[in-house]
Amino acid sequence: MDSRAVQRASYISIAVGALICAIKFRGYYVTSSQAIFTDALESIVNVVAAVFAAISIRQSLRGADSDHPYGHGKLEYFSAAFEGGLIALAGGIILWESIPAIFRGARVSNLNEGLLLVFISAILDLLLRFYLKSLGKKHHSVALIADGSHVLTDVYTTVGLLIGLVIVTLTGFTILDPIIASLMALWILYTGMRLMIQSYDRLMDKTDPQLLMKVCDALRSNKKEEFIIPHKMRVRESGNRILMDTHLVVPSYLTIDKLHDLESDLEIAISEELNRPVDLLLHADPCIPEYCKLCSMKKCPIRFEEQNKNTGWSADELSRDISHPFEKKRRKR
Repeated sequence: MDSRAVQRASYISIAVGALICAIKFRGYYVTSSQAIFTDALESIVNVVAAVFAAISIRQSLRGADSDHPYGHGKLEYFSAAFEGGLIALAGGIILWESIPAIFRGARVSNLNEGLLLVFISAILDLLLRFYLKSLGKKHHSVALIADGSHVLTDVYTTVGLLIGLVIVTLTGFTILDPIIASLMALWILYTGMRLMIQSYDRLMDKTDPQLLMKVCDALRSNKKEEFIIPHKMRVRESGNRILMDTHLVVPSYLTIDKLHDLESDLEIAISEELNRPVDLLLHADPCIPEYCKLCSMKKCPIRFEEQNKNTGWSADELSRDISHPFEKKRRKR
């Protein structure tokens, strides 16, 4: 992960967001359009959220310490949740302002100039969105991805605003202006709530099926003959870092040195394949005769029967909870 590139992107988001906000308020000033005012208010939220995202990114890039042994990566999820809350709050305020305007009527002027300003802001929003989203995915930055999603919401609302204002210009139905603002507010509310739910899931370490499949693929491609049956695998994210632990049945005669080397090699291989830092904790279960039929060790000194079955190492198999006979004995005690 290029920390400088991620931090630079967060600063660019603040600068471009402030410019877009200024353009939209200029559009509201020359037109008195309630819909443009709605879009401008959302842009204020964008700037505030971008500032908070930049702070959280700076803090989350700090390494682990004695007080935070798992690092500071989860701060990005708080940033995304905060941003979602701000988006929802903006949507509620906009709805509160725009609905009364439908009944009291609306006045708009200089729509041609307003349309030009809104169009320029939409282009800037779109370019910023692609920049943040692509960089966020490349460096696995949840805060940048959330910021990009927020900007994409701004693009949608601005495009909807443009279409509405064009209709107002062609028809002269100014009452459409606050109606458009209300519809935009509902979309903004939905987006903010969705972002908060996604952040909650990340904070609660909800299983990410896509990440789980990538980890399973990496395990399969780096399988060693000493790996008999993996199970109880758990995977979660902390910023750009993947934290995973799994139980693995291995030949009972392996030395501690060999087990350590296998774990280190596997951690490095998965990290390289996923292009992300990985912390792997491997719990080794010693094999027993009933596992011989699944074991692919070619020269095993304690084999009771030949291998006659294969495990697929699917996500379900890797995540299943199998109690090893030794664990059952411990539980009885």
